[in-house]
Amino acid sequence: MEPYKKIFGLRLSAVLETLVFLTVLLIGNFLFGDGNRFMNSALHPFWIVVLLVTVQYGTAEGLFAAAASTFFLYAYNVPYQLATETTFDYEVRLGFTPSLWFIAAF
Repeated sequence: MEPYKKIFGLRLSAVLETLVFLTVLLIGNFLFGDGNRFMNSALHPFWIVVLLVTVQYGTAEGLFAAAASTFFLYAYNVPYQLATETTFDYEVRLGFTPSLWFIAAF
């Protein structure tokens, strides 16, 4: 049996699946949505890739999926702090969902 192809210790298929899925979601959001990367969604669609990759490939690939999802969510898309919220509330709002992704992957 041939060993899996790996990149940085992660299975190449898991990395490609994660990046392709996130890219398709973002393109769909920009074409058919409002372009805010599902920030106001009750159940964020990036959960799909985090849970799927974690269950199918394991912890290391799941943590990569969580990190990639966080990057795809906040790259050039960090929301502004509201005037009515404290710095702590703002940081909790930014980090809550990505923290749950990392906990679920772990």
